[in-house]
Amino acid sequence: MKSTTKKSSLCSRVMTGLAVLIPVLAIGLRLVWHSTWFVGYDLNNCPGCVPKIDWSNSSNVEVVSPEKVNEFDEKGAVLFSNALPVELVQELAKEVDALPNTFMTDVLARTLLPQYMRYEHHLETRSELVRDWALHGPLSKWAAELMNVDQVRLYNAEAIYHAGEASPNPCKPAWHRDTIAAPFPTNVRSVTFNIYFEDIGADAPNGD
Repeated sequence: MKSTTKKSSLCSRVMTGLAVLIPVLAIGLRLVWHSTWFVGYDLNNCPGCVPKIDWSNSSNVEVVSPEKVNEFDEKGAVLFSNALPVELVQELAKEVDALPNTFMTDVLARTLLPQYMRYEHHLETRSELVRDWALHGPLSKWAAELMNVDQVRLYNAEAIYHAGEASPNPCKPAWHRDTIAAPFPTNVRSVTFNIYFEDIGADAPNGD
């Protein structure tokens, strides 16, 4: 009798625990499902997401000319001067500066990549403003025009803060490209946009 009673009591506690746990998990999954973090991994590029920035002026500016396309095809890189409003870039810089570091900076960069003061990936999953830039700004339009395709998909929005003159790396230029590390075949075309948060130049402390 005692053994049966103990088993019955244990089953009762397990059922009670499940009854509490299942609704909590359901609520948690629902919150995650609608979070900025989750939509960053949605292969449909965040269906239903709407821009919070008025991109109408920037999107209507013709930046990618046939000459720029030819230059990109020949050299693999092209410079767009004064293509984005300064105030929007300043707002983006302030947002990215405020994002806390993760293990990418505190562990990986500190131990293996000392040339970087910050090294953060997938910011579009942590900031609605960054995601707005990545999905609704003119960058995707420019990328499609450079590659002569109908549409493109966001792969990664990252923040790289170079150590500049304090870098132990003897190579001074601070530009960075992750194309060779991207997890897709080499025959898949891609475009990387570097948006600088401060003035740069060949003789500047943060390279060119």
